[in-house]
Amino acid sequence: MIGSKEGRHIIRAISSSVRIFSSFLSVFDRKMNYGRGLIKKKLVHQFVGKQNLLVRTRVIGISVAAYCSIYNENLFVTPFILAFIILFLPINIGIIRNIKKLMANGGNYHGDLNYLTLGVGVNAFLWGAMIWDVPFGADLRQLDVALLLLVAVSQCIIILSASLHRPALIATVIGSNLGSLPPFLNCLAETGPMYLVFYPPMQFVLLRFAYLYVRQARTEALLQLRTASLTRRLALSNKALIDAADRLKWQADHDALTLLRNRRAFEREVGPLLADGGEGACFAVLLVDLDHFKRVNDDFGHDVGDQVLRASGRIFDEWESEGRKRITARWGGEEFIAIVEVSGEGGIGPLIDDLHARFTRMVARGVWPEGLRVTTSIGVSAVTADVTLADAVRNADRALYEAKAAGRDRWCRAA
Repeated sequence: MIGSKEGRHIIRAISSSVRIFSSFLSVFDRKMNYGRGLIKKKLVHQFVGKQNLLVRTRVIGISVAAYCSIYNENLFVTPFILAFIILFLPINIGIIRNIKKLMANGGNYHGDLNYLTLGVGVNAFLWGAMIWDVPFGADLRQLDVALLLLVAVSQCIIILSASLHRPALIATVIGSNLGSLPPFLNCLAETGPMYLVFYPPMQFVLLRFAYLYVRQARTEALLQLRTASLTRRLALSNKALIDAADRLKWQADHDALTLLRNRRAFEREVGPLLADGGEGACFAVLLVDLDHFKRVNDDFGHDVGDQVLRASGRIFDEWESEGRKRITARWGGEEFIAIVEVSGEGGIGPLIDDLHARFTRMVARGVWPEGLRVTTSIGVSAVTADVTLADAVRNADRALYEAKAAGRDRWCRAA
């Protein structure tokens, strides 16, 4: 047999298949660049998705193969191979579902991926083995040709769909070649060495398509990752711009030393506060001055003066936050301004006494340097329907001067 002409053809066919497969592996290593890290993971995700789609559409191929085997009495092995393929379908579907669930939950899916790779290789072998008993030569019938075309197309689809995952691609190439080897030898015995001329180019073209498919998929994965990266960077830049705009707006509306509102922010926010008060609401403007503040700077230094202003800002901020419908701001220099809703219970007196008490407590706690006593003079004016905010501020300013003239550390209401 080995010394005969047919035996030599068989030896050439086997050695040619080995050389072709070796060239496949060489091309895989040099050409099939699957990338690393996230790109490779993206390709694995696409591979699992393609297998899921392929398993569900394989029903069409199985139906055609079943028709060919039922109405062709010469096929004995094909129905059994077809039964094995049908048996593998639910197994592969279960593996794919488990892999997708692990991918979604961030679990380790590599063990199931190896099972899927093995299943893809076995499936490629079974589809190649489906034509083991197809007669080549004069006995070839139309149903045999249809089955051959179906197997050829199915093998191409299986290899291309597996090309996104290197182990699966190698498994399908090995499985399809091993499954097709007996029919290949039978065909070689009928056609002679001419088949060897066509087989390597067909394998090369298929491998070339797989290479182009992987390159396109890798490029798409890279573009998706870059797009996602740019989207994240744009989102971060957007957030940074929004935060910067918020900081600039806050800085534009607040005093840097006391952290209270400045005059512009106070005038802007008072209008809505007065409008929300409704008809019959009573508001009062308080113009507060730190007594003898120039003396604080001269006797204790400007650093202590800044500490006094910062502490005063905290006092006004706490006083505002503990009441309702209050707005405080630094009016300029050592002057502060506040507007507050005055209820019928006690009037404005208790509110001002509370503010005075806060400065007293600061002295008692030793916040100020030893020998420093900070007091306030306050001018008060009502804001009514007949008195605008600007008029109320002027009236409060006159009341403030009256409080200073009366000895400071007191408050005075505008007439």
